[in-house]
Amino acid sequence: MMEQIDLLQKLQHNESRCRRIQADMRKRTARRRELEDALQRFRVSVSAESERIDEIGKRYRSLESDANQIVSQIAKSKAKLRAVKNNKEYQSLLKEIDELKRKHSSVEDEMLQCLESTDTAKQAADAKKEELAELTRRVADEAEQIEQQQARAKTEIAALKTQWEEIARRVEPPLMETFAKIKAKQADGVAIVRVENAVCLGCNVNIPPQMYNELQRKDSLKFCPNCQRIIFWQADSA
Repeated sequence: MMEQIDLLQKLQHNESRCRRIQADMRKRTARRRELEDALQRFRVSVSAESERIDEIGKRYRSLESDANQIVSQIAKSKAKLRAVKNNKEYQSLLKEIDELKRKHSSVEDEMLQCLESTDTAKQAADAKKEELAELTRRVADEAEQIEQQQARAKTEIAALKTQWEEIARRVEPPLMETFAKIKAKQADGVAIVRVENAVCLGCNVNIPPQMYNELQRKDSLKFCPNCQRIIFWQADSA
């Protein structure tokens, strides 16, 4: 019986190791997804800066067109001014020209603001592009490391599964069936645990003294009365 218990312990250790590796793999997969998402968000922000520069450029060109039209209107009004024959019409045209000049000045001010905004946006965009290049490099390096770790993990899991199959073939079928049923009922997938100082280390509940004494004889299969796991005792707790 102790040989069979020992085999079950090895199976359990094997499975626990597989679960830890798989949990680490999930964390690494999640980490890689986080990196890719962060990189994509940064790409979007860089693209937004470029779009902002384009929008400012469009606004500048629109203002430039408006300015040219105003200059043309001023020229036409001045031409009319030379043909005016009465003072009232003359004063009206002068007022119109002054208004057009004020409008032209306002448009030029906004054009100047556009140029300043373009310079600021280009500086921000250039800085972000440099940051994006650095972030892309760092993400690529970490992604490569993760990929290598995942490859090693898959290799180890394959080896553990092969080892598990070799051990499982040496376990008596009825005991193997019992092991599988108990494992399926446990949230942590642990079917066999050690008892230390009469305490089941699976559920941390004391087992009856009589059972503890019988357990130390190592001549029969015992189950924790509380969690129903297979229990065993070792003189060396390590």
